[in-house]
Amino acid sequence: TTGAVSGVVVGCLLGMLSLLWMDLDKAERLKKARELRTLYDTLMEGGNKLIGAQHCSLFLLDADGQHLTSMGWKGKPPTEEELRRSFAAYDTDHSGCVN
Repeated sequence: TTGAVSGVVVGCLLGMLSLLWMDLDKAERLKKARELRTLYDTLMEGGNKLIGAQHCSLFLLDADGQHLTSMGWKGKPPTEEELRRSFAAYDTDHSGCVN
């Protein structure tokens, strides 16, 4: 009857409402995060030994070129002055941004 049909329709619509809040890209983001962690671990464990560095840092720049993320360091942590000198070397147009 009409009441049963409208009940089924409303029930289905309410059930589908949760699809609006589903994170459809979560699995892909987690996969990329695992790949980045593997790359990071490989570089940090073997990279500084390979080139004979006392310490090394790994920084990742987002695709937008505005956000820099540090994954950590191995050995002695860099000082503020060491970080400033490192980034100044890449700030070729003196804009305060690393491109």
